[in-house]
Amino acid sequence: MPIRRTLLFALLATTLSTPALAARDDIMGRWLTHKGGEIEIAPCRENPEHLCGFIASLADPERAPRDTENPDPALRDRPLLGLPLFFDFVYDGEDKWKEGRIYNVENGKTYDSKLRLLAQDKLKLSGCVLFFCKSYTWHRAPENDMPTNRTPNP
Repeated sequence: MPIRRTLLFALLATTLSTPALAARDDIMGRWLTHKGGEIEIAPCRENPEHLCGFIASLADPERAPRDTENPDPALRDRPLLGLPLFFDFVYDGEDKWKEGRIYNVENGKTYDSKLRLLAQDKLKLSGCVLFFCKSYTWHRAPENDMPTNRTPNP
């Protein structure tokens, strides 16, 4: 009898935890930004429990491919492709990620940010400074979309 109860408990625990893990991972992959570039969302290297987003392609390949607006002069020559755009997002359940930070390559500033998966192919990104927030909707990149200016995650 104890073996049956143990097996039943293990099966129940696995069944109940699987949807939460699947929902957490649903955000992974490539996303088209509101400006036409692509971001690759994957676990952060330093902390795989957190999510990070890396620039996978630029909307305008003619744009300066360097981080020219970075406040640190030593980082202004680093390439944008592969650059971490956002980092340290923590899964909060119900298709939401919080406590993240997003780097704006256009002005070199970093902002508090949240992510919410609205549908399997639609992601809402919100960034805030004090009480002022902006939101953008991104769409999942087609699986057969292989941009020519894409580089692998760093």
